[in-house]
Amino acid sequence: MKNSLLAFFFLLSMHTLQAQEVVHYWHFNTVTTTVDSVVADFSVEAQAPWLYYQAAYPNVDPANLGYMDDVSGTELNIRMGEVDGEGIRPRNPSDSMELYIQLPTTAYDSIQFSYATHRSGSGMLKQVLSYTTDGQTYQEHPDTVLVTEDWELVSFDFAAITGVSNNPNFAVKIRFYEQNTGGSGNNRIDNMVLEGNSLSNQVTAVLISPDSASLLVTETLQLNATVIPASATNQAVSWSSTQPSVATVDTNGLVTALTSGFTEIIVTTIDGGYTDTCELSVLSPAMLSFEVKSAETGNALSNAWIILNNDTTYTDTDGMASVELMAGLYNYTVEANGYFSTSDNVELTADTSIVVELIEKTAVVHYWHFNNLTPDANVTDAPANYTLLPNNTPVISYLGEGNGYMDDYEPGSMQNAQFGEAEGFALRVRNPSFDRALYIPLPSTDCENIRLSFDVHRSGSGMLQNVLEYTLDGGTSFQQTGMTPDTIDVTEDYVTHIISFTEVAGANNNPDFGVRITWIGNTQQDNGNNRYDNLTMMAATNLNNSLIQEEVTVKVFPNPSKGSFRFENLPANSQVKLINSMGQIILQGNAAMNSSQWEFPADTQNGLYFILIETQHQVSSHAILLQR
Repeated sequence: MKNSLLAFFFLLSMHTLQAQEVVHYWHFNTVTTTVDSVVADFSVEAQAPWLYYQAAYPNVDPANLGYMDDVSGTELNIRMGEVDGEGIRPRNPSDSMELYIQLPTTAYDSIQFSYATHRSGSGMLKQVLSYTTDGQTYQEHPDTVLVTEDWELVSFDFAAITGVSNNPNFAVKIRFYEQNTGGSGNNRIDNMVLEGNSLSNQVTAVLISPDSASLLVTETLQLNATVIPASATNQAVSWSSTQPSVATVDTNGLVTALTSGFTEIIVTTIDGGYTDTCELSVLSPAMLSFEVKSAETGNALSNAWIILNNDTTYTDTDGMASVELMAGLYNYTVEANGYFSTSDNVELTADTSIVVELIEKTAVVHYWHFNNLTPDANVTDAPANYTLLPNNTPVISYLGEGNGYMDDYEPGSMQNAQFGEAEGFALRVRNPSFDRALYIPLPSTDCENIRLSFDVHRSGSGMLQNVLEYTLDGGTSFQQTGMTPDTIDVTEDYVTHIISFTEVAGANNNPDFGVRITWIGNTQQDNGNNRYDNLTMMAATNLNNSLIQEEVTVKVFPNPSKGSFRFENLPANSQVKLINSMGQIILQGNAAMNSSQWEFPADTQNGLYFILIETQHQVSSHAILLQR
């Protein structure tokens, strides 16, 4: 009865085995003599494993050792079109012997081991199989083979035994027990096979892309699943949403957002049930609104442009602009002709309104671009490169004692550049700076509403803060009352700072007005420094007022442009430059072209450009959008 049940189990196992891949196979048809070992007739490995007939215990008398030879084989469990041919006969005495079989399972799992066996009339009645996963220690498999005189198939299932899969050290031993252990009687074995499922064809994981996302209600998103390895036979997956009321997903991974909320989209492999998850937030859109006006007058600024995460929108005649966005962190920059730009961040979680007050530039009175500095030369003073006061050109100096000095630094900055100047050089203020000051005379004759702007950054060990003070008496005394701000932090990237003196009445129309900069942090080092560029004094002024008023009325149309544009009221003494976002001049000409049509170069890309209109003492800037 037991043999009948085993035979039924073996037949079931055999049915499973046929779907697997042969890893190692001994058909023994080449065995024709007495042997103590046989190499596998087939193996997926480059070096085929061996079968040995060896002493089962130490200190066995060699005279009492059995041996193997050939015997007629069987078709049972035959593979690869082989004939029944030969089998092997482990000969008695076998109580001191064991059959050792190397069975490396590298790159395979679901391991099955099978062979055909029978015995002579006085052969051993039982075969007991032990296995090892470390090549040293063995334990018995629970199935004992009862050997009959007819060929039968036996199979050992290792699929659920930990450590057998993908193991180069896997091996088994077969020992023979009961009835005849003397000089006659034996067991016979043929068609020994190890089979398994190749891991290269099995799914081991799945990856979802993207693994997180945000959608607005009604938006869709195509998710992608990558089954690992790419060679896996079954690439099929299923999709599901943990909150289908928030978002659904179809059988192809297409997600549709339904209502605001959070859900997880899960992909699952059909083979193995491996999963990965995309965390999905569904958001209702929010309105981000801007009101842009003049800080001085409070008047609305129309046609101001708002750059929001690289997209540009424009204010209407009431200075208003709105854009619909999903929740998130956004950076914005607001600019308008004749005004200093401003930048900031906004965390958008619901409808949000922002009021932006831009400071009017009015006229450039003094300007240092420092591009005329001599490379690698100490600078004792730096005259303004441009001034509306030709008889009173201000000169920057580095006051104090000690070893500190000024020189050139490259590259400079374009952030606060005036008149289309290139980045060129900056002015570098060298340490030690604890007992020194940068003095900037800013005569303001016939000027009011004074503002000072400049770009500054530092080296890694440069001075950390600038302290600003002003003088009304040419440097005899200094103070901070009324100015904003009076201290700025200096980072390792160029930042434009605007210092306002509009509340300092004594700064207006004062030939003795000036600004002093001293430093806090890292001031006593022999290396490390601050770098300054595009230092500009802006003010409302009557100097050359007729020219300034002319330029204020200049109009550029159409805007946006499809490739051409014209001017209205362009002064006769003007020079015109068309500049791209990199500060490069791509077109220039003079006022003689006032009535002509100007054309963007044919290869000019769509985007925002600037038109600088220069006279002898004044520059005005106009933005124009190219949309072919």
